[in-house]
Amino acid sequence: MVDVDEHENFMREALLEGERALARAEVPVGCVFVYKGEIIARASNRVNELFNATMHAEIVAIESIAATYGDRANEVLAECTLSVLNLHERSALPNSKVHRGFPCVSGVLKEEAITLLKKFYTSENPRVEDSKKKRKKRGPGSEETELRAAVEKA
Repeated sequence: MVDVDEHENFMREALLEGERALARAEVPVGCVFVYKGEIIARASNRVNELFNATMHAEIVAIESIAATYGDRANEVLAECTLSVLNLHERSALPNSKVHRGFPCVSGVLKEEAITLLKKFYTSENPRVEDSKKKRKKRGPGSEETELRAAVEKA
């Protein structure tokens, strides 16, 4: 059984991965997989970096486990604790006898995680050429806004 301090330590590692993602202009989400008390994989979002919408932190970490453990990956994943993903211990389907999900503790370092996400969402995404936020800053009567509207109509 993992105690509260261990959960916090693992979550701090996931938050560090989130900080790395933020430095790359990614949504600041990090993930750590823990097996028998040791971090066996860590990752952060790489969606923008790789131009691939599936490269979320958890997928990148799972791919790392698959590459490292090969045929043993399923065995290793079956016993992992996920520090970031919100996969609860319950069946995927009502009344299903097939167990799905992983044990998860929610709320660990919640305020730190929220602060990290706010850093991203209060800045502009450099990969979006003309975001709604940028248009709103320019205002409806600006020359650039009028020009864009004319081009879009044509």
